[in-house]
Amino acid sequence: MKCSVLSLVAVLVFVSAASAKTIKAEELRSHLLSALSLASETELFIGQIEEGRILQQFRMGHADYLRQEARRQAQEMRESRSDSGDTRAPARCAEQLELLIHELTVIRVPNHDETLAGARQRVQAIREALKASRS
Repeated sequence: MKCSVLSLVAVLVFVSAASAKTIKAEELRSHLLSALSLASETELFIGQIEEGRILQQFRMGHADYLRQEARRQAQEMRESRSDSGDTRAPARCAEQLELLIHELTVIRVPNHDETLAGARQRVQAIREALKASRS
């Protein structure tokens, strides 16, 4: 009985370790660039909302699209580790994308434009953190 429990634990550890996708350094840079692009697009989107150039329906739809993309990228980063074995860079990227998801949830809501200035500042901070992760 003890042997079967230990072998089950060993199999689970092996499967969980094997499930983390290893990405090469250039792939990691590409993912970071993509996350940076998403943050930049969000910042531009906030500017368009502030200028009143976005219809409410488009605002909600585009925020949802950006949020889904950020969620997809964050999930991919959480499931990855760099080929050097480093899990910190993908984890930092995923963390920043999670923060971006939160901001996109906030800006999606119509008639809460008083929160846009704060959202813009937080998205700028996310963008700067992603830039720092690239180096």
